[in-house]
Amino acid sequence: MSETKSRGARAVNLTIPRGLVEQIDRAAAMEKRSRSEFIREAVRIYMREKGYLGPKALARYRETLQGIEGRRDAGGRVEIEGVAVEPLVVGMPPGGSCGFPGLPREVRLVNRGRTLLAAYREVGGARYYLVGRARLEPSGRALSTGWFTIRTDSSPRGSKR
Repeated sequence: MSETKSRGARAVNLTIPRGLVEQIDRAAAMEKRSRSEFIREAVRIYMREKGYLGPKALARYRETLQGIEGRRDAGGRVEIEGVAVEPLVVGMPPGGSCGFPGLPREVRLVNRGRTLLAAYREVGGARYYLVGRARLEPSGRALSTGWFTIRTDSSPRGSKR
């Protein structure tokens, strides 16, 4: 697949079987749309139905938030596996990123999953707890739900329990 940028949009070259292209062209003509308009709309519909866009994605985010908030005790504190934690980020959408207080600015957590991400910092400690899938930058190391620590060189040391 190759692509070029143009006025806020990208031209993407795809290889599609000839028979499918003919079907797309017939359907686009029936709807009085260009081939590009037809394919854009088909992709939007697919992504909405699969939950990458729209209400299904929002429902997943809300479900995740409810699970996190359900861990709060009567005093508003959150404990994960018996360890008191404070939120670093709650509700980070896919593709979002955040830094870590007290660490260099280039050390960032990037949400690489399809759902909401939350990260908590151990109160008075150096461990973090991740809910979701993320990438630690600049090292590029993949992280998933569980405990991790960060060395000053930004490499995570997994300590999943």
